[in-house]
Amino acid sequence: MNIAFNEQTAVEMKELPLLKRPLVLACRKSALAKKQCEIVKSALESCYAPHPISIEIRTFQTQGDRNHTKGLGDFSTPGIFVKEIHQALLDHKADLGVHSLKDIPTTKQNGLMIRAVLKRTTPHDILITRTNPPALTALKNNFPSTKIISSTQINPPLTSTTKKSTRTTPVPHFTIGTASLRRQLFLKKLFPTWTFEAIRGNIDTRLKKLAHGMYDGLVLSEAGLERLGLIGQEPFIYTTLPFQGIIPAPAQGTIAIEARTHDRSMQRIAKAINDHQTALLVKIERQVMHYAGAGCQTPIGVYTKQQGRILRIYGMIGNIAAARIKRMTLFATLDDPKTINQATRKMGRHFKFFMKHH
Repeated sequence: MNIAFNEQTAVEMKELPLLKRPLVLACRKSALAKKQCEIVKSALESCYAPHPISIEIRTFQTQGDRNHTKGLGDFSTPGIFVKEIHQALLDHKADLGVHSLKDIPTTKQNGLMIRAVLKRTTPHDILITRTNPPALTALKNNFPSTKIISSTQINPPLTSTTKKSTRTTPVPHFTIGTASLRRQLFLKKLFPTWTFEAIRGNIDTRLKKLAHGMYDGLVLSEAGLERLGLIGQEPFIYTTLPFQGIIPAPAQGTIAIEARTHDRSMQRIAKAINDHQTALLVKIERQVMHYAGAGCQTPIGVYTKQQGRILRIYGMIGNIAAARIKRMTLFATLDDPKTINQATRKMGRHFKFFMKHH
């Protein structure tokens, strides 16, 4: 993994290069990607204050954005949401790339490196429903940390001309839309009577499909909804899924900044906004993924929680063909980096064996 975002050394204003041209940030065209780019832009402007810095945002349509009919697991190559941005950096059409870290493959990207991550707000998945099914009450009873947010006035489920929205008899399950194999497999264990269907498109498109009755619920990243200010929007119910029930994807909820490997100036600029604690935790999560030989569409969840000097590494992986899941929890300490490497290697290799032999 070609990463250098876990270095703790701070960058002072006097060390930041003075630019004679606008700094160009590259990201995808989606509303969430542009919002994340704005967050990075604001952080960089704060680092340069009180000296002004000119920053431009350029958007690129990626392979994953162009093809909405193909399931994410059906793409033959990894990095479908980052390749075009990588090429823009290599072609010097942009200076820094802004990504959701979970979209970046753990394999080395020639000529590029992850130089910084911003502080992670929340790593959790969030379930968005049009009604409040009894299963959510059971979830709350089993996992007291479950957070359920209703809009100020929940309207009756919206109707449409689609078959799913014109049901006249009660059904024992919900139909949940999600593009993630991890979410489908793990949630099926929590809600065995629910059905899961693939859904593509940006967040706004998915919410419109939910509102028009094409699905009973959606599962998305809580961080994405939070950044767009959509949590609590009528007429939905929002349930944050606890990691004890479904472990998030490695590095979920984390914004990453990439730079060219030999561009020292841009590396220093990105380093100025790096959050060291987040960098440490997500590096551990991605190391497990790396040792497991897992890709972006492997049903794997890894979440690292720091409690003082102790690190708890929660892992979960699924075998789709066998419909089986394996969970692990390992411990490491910040005082002995060897324990971190040992834990990530052990978990990753156990997961790799599980995928191969179950």
